[in-house]
Amino acid sequence: MATETLRPNANGDTNTWDLVPGTGESAWENVDEAVSDDDTTRNWTNVANEVDLYNLATTAIDPADTINSVTAYWQIKRYGISYYDGFHGIKSGGTEYWKAEETFTAAYIEHSEVYNTDPATSAAWTVAGLNALQIGGKSANTGTGGMRISQCYIVVDYTAAGITEFSESAIVYIGVVASATRAVTFTRSASVIVGVVATATRVLAATRAASVIVGIVATATRVVNYPRSASVIIGVVATATRAVAFTRSASVVIGVVVTATKTSTASAVGSLLRTIKDFSGRVVNTFTGRTINDATTRDIQSH
Repeated sequence: MATETLRPNANGDTNTWDLVPGTGESAWENVDEAVSDDDTTRNWTNVANEVDLYNLATTAIDPADTINSVTAYWQIKRYGISYYDGFHGIKSGGTEYWKAEETFTAAYIEHSEVYNTDPATSAAWTVAGLNALQIGGKSANTGTGGMRISQCYIVVDYTAAGITEFSESAIVYIGVVASATRAVTFTRSASVIVGVVATATRVLAATRAASVIVGIVATATRVVNYPRSASVIIGVVATATRAVAFTRSASVVIGVVVTATKTSTASAVGSLLRTIKDFSGRVVNTFTGRTINDATTRDIQSH
């Protein structure tokens, strides 16, 4: 799972509260800070049933992702009298949803509310729902005191679309980080893996058997493949905007860097294996923007 924080970036449908410092700023600018500045910038009212709402920044979450929950946060306090009541809430689907009336304290306190579903639909949140969401406050009293909001924002908990999958049998691995908007797959058998980082926006697959792998970084916007059998590999970096594939059998490879803008394939079997194995950190194979296969021995030998 991942999170995204969205802060006010424009005034909402209703803005009736007074502004501090009131030097020409918009209401949302007084409540959008990452760390609350308390009374330095704030919006306030002492008139009953006045509403202040703020639009939020556009989400970067993909429509295919799953939105698990939205948690809203407010920094609110009262001033001037011993009590002052009000509400915090959101506006979704054209309707305002206020939490139960509260008596606020004399110091700013963080208030929060978890919305597991969109109250406008009683269903899971959508990207469209997030982008239409507003956050704000509503007063309950009229008096010499009032209600102040210094900060508000939401945190979205979501799961990226696709699959991040680890299938292992009799393996030891230390340090694996995988991020996917489509799929990241690691299938291993009887292997020792130390340090793997994989990021994919489509598919990244690593299939290994009886291998010892130390340090792999792979980034793909389409496909990166690593099928290996009975190999010892130390230090592999592969970046592809289309496809990068490595197929090896009974090889020792130390230090390989492959970058492709279309397709790069390195197939190491039989006699060709002898020309590329045991690099011992002194050779880096770099294939950029062209196709490599097991017939192009000279390309491999020349790097």
